[in-house]
Amino acid sequence: MNKAIIENQVAFDLGGNPITLEIKQGQTFPSVLTKDFKGIYEIEKLNEQKGYRFFEKETMRFFKSKIGRYLGNGIFLTQETNPQGKTAWTVRICTIDGNVATFGSFFDFKSGLTANAMARRLSKLLSQGKIVADRNGQTFQVSK
Repeated sequence: MNKAIIENQVAFDLGGNPITLEIKQGQTFPSVLTKDFKGIYEIEKLNEQKGYRFFEKETMRFFKSKIGRYLGNGIFLTQETNPQGKTAWTVRICTIDGNVATFGSFFDFKSGLTANAMARRLSKLLSQGKIVADRNGQTFQVSK
């Protein structure tokens, strides 16, 4: 996964609030890089070209996944159903090298409306050039 190195910078949470990255002197903090793709088709094509299998029918069937619409800046939603029949949504981000990263955690949202609102907020902050951190400490930014 392509990563940028962030030194002594501030990231933002999804509320747009600055958060301090705990970086010791000389330490670097990796960030997942994305870009604004034309749509989900472009993401699927790049993912396949780079040898990733995220969108393959067998993968989608195994996880009982459905792809939601594209929200800009590499962001889209997936809906998965677990073996017990529970459905949840996950916010995904395509990296500039075609890999698919998860913002937050897999199976994070019980409501598609909540997941969509979170993804839209994330896309807006990335559009403003901000580095956004999820609750796991992973940061995301649009490639320059």
